[in-house]
Amino acid sequence: MNVIVQQSTGWTRLSRAAVGMWCLIAILELGLALRSHAESESASAHSLMAKASKAPEEKQKGQTVPAESNGAAVCEPSAQKAYATCMDGPTPDQDLCLRKADETERQCLTMQGLLPQLGVTEVKVSEGLYRIPYVDGTKVHVNRNFQDHNPPGKIDMVGRGGGPYRIVAAADGEIMYIEDSRDKQQHPKRWLRNAKCFNNFVWIKHDNGEWTKYSHMQLGTTTAKAKRKVGDHVQQGDYLGDEGHVGCAWPAHLHFEVVQPSISNPTVDPASGELELEGDYYQYVRNPRFLGPQGTFTFADGADYVVGGKSGCKKDDDCNDGQYCNAGIDLTKNACLPLKSDNEACEAVGGGHQCKSGKCQYGRCYTPQSVDPGNTCYVNDACKAGQCSDLQGVKGVCVCQNDADCGDTDKYCDRGMDFKLNACRTKLNKGEKCGKAGSVGNDHKCKSGECSGFPKYECK
Repeated sequence: MNVIVQQSTGWTRLSRAAVGMWCLIAILELGLALRSHAESESASAHSLMAKASKAPEEKQKGQTVPAESNGAAVCEPSAQKAYATCMDGPTPDQDLCLRKADETERQCLTMQGLLPQLGVTEVKVSEGLYRIPYVDGTKVHVNRNFQDHNPPGKIDMVGRGGGPYRIVAAADGEIMYIEDSRDKQQHPKRWLRNAKCFNNFVWIKHDNGEWTKYSHMQLGTTTAKAKRKVGDHVQQGDYLGDEGHVGCAWPAHLHFEVVQPSISNPTVDPASGELELEGDYYQYVRNPRFLGPQGTFTFADGADYVVGGKSGCKKDDDCNDGQYCNAGIDLTKNACLPLKSDNEACEAVGGGHQCKSGKCQYGRCYTPQSVDPGNTCYVNDACKAGQCSDLQGVKGVCVCQNDADCGDTDKYCDRGMDFKLNACRTKLNKGEKCGKAGSVGNDHKCKSGECSGFPKYECK
């Protein structure tokens, strides 16, 4: 038994020594692997930068790069604190908390006298008219519009409902740059938010000289899934890739911007995808004008839209002048539509807000006392005088009911049993026929005020 115990103890010591040696070897191998990976990453980054026309330190004097600005670095801690405090609240809302962080940073930058460095000194709208860059029917929420984006001059939007959300070209053009080999999301809770971003992006050059950028799309969806390559000519609405969270994107969204470069073929920062332009970048950005059934519009911050140009509104105040919100139970079908003219159909109950006049009766828009006799009406109140010739809500013409409805002392209301035939006519001269056998009350038809009656029925 003692021999067995001694042998067992020996094997135990030997086993422990072997395990220790294996761990040491594993650690050494891991260290070598990490060193190799770091060298590879460094070489890869060096290769990417070599492809760019200028390294970051060679950027033109005066160019402001918001991700690297000292002002943002100074104010970022207070923004992070505001975000963390908000998210620790009883009902955290990420979009609301990000807005609080942005507001905190803006206040800090203002106090530091640094906000003009990041601001848009002169807001210009785009020359081109664009579509919302998602496929038709997608409900899109504007996280940040042109003015409220941090930094200003760009737009963040996100699909709502069932994904994946397909991104499309906002207008016809040529693809100038593509980067979709990345798959990592950076700084998910705003830590080091102002460090360099490694985004996926697509740049399209349009005939009017403006360029549009589509950023953060999912790995490979542009080149492999959408089969796009640099030099491709795309038409408005052509598929470009899927909304994603690659790079500095939290939560997943599409970063969209319109730029009017000072040169025809600028280079891009291979990391962020920013165009490398001389001077202040914000002199080149444009607030995109979108075109839809409701006309031309720019994005409202925090607004919802259903692609096809119709705003996913909740009330009339969400719409532009001359529009109403066609709100219903299914919010995805809500739309800002043009106000309706007189005689157009409106909701029988509460439909007045759909009409230019603000009046709806029996399912028709109308302006009170606006229709002359003989012209089309659907409701009696639309007639200047008299009433509509048919049942309310049914198409008719305005007809008189008495002489006063004709408005002219030289006219009388020729009324009969069938009031649809009522009409204002010029009063009759002496000797003209003013009635027929069996008719009474014909005096008002004559200028003299007297009709002879049976048998001639002539004006006296």
